[in-house]
Amino acid sequence: MGDERLWTDKYRLNHIMIPSFMSNNIANKILQTGKAVNFIRRCCQEQDWILDLKMQSLLDCLDTNMLAQWVENAASKTNAHLIEVLF
Repeated sequence: MGDERLWTDKYRLNHIMIPSFMSNNIANKILQTGKAVNFIRRCCQEQDWILDLKMQSLLDCLDTNMLAQWVENAASKTNAHLIEVLF
C-alpha cells in the first residue's frame, strides 16, 4: 500500500480488542496519535523521531483519568511536532 492511502486505509480500531477500562474516545485518540507518528516517520522522512513521554508506573494506565491525561499529552506533543515539520 502506498503512502497516499496510509492515513485512511492502513490502520483501524478493532473495537473487540479495546480493553474494558478504556473508553472509545481514548482508543480513537491513541489511534490518531499513532497515525501521526507513522506519518512523521514515513512521509516526513523523520525515521528517528521518538515521542519521549514518561509514565510514573504501568499502574497509572489502570487509572482512566491518568491514562486519558497521558494520551492527551502524547497527542498534543505529536500534533505539535507534525505541524512544525509540515511548516
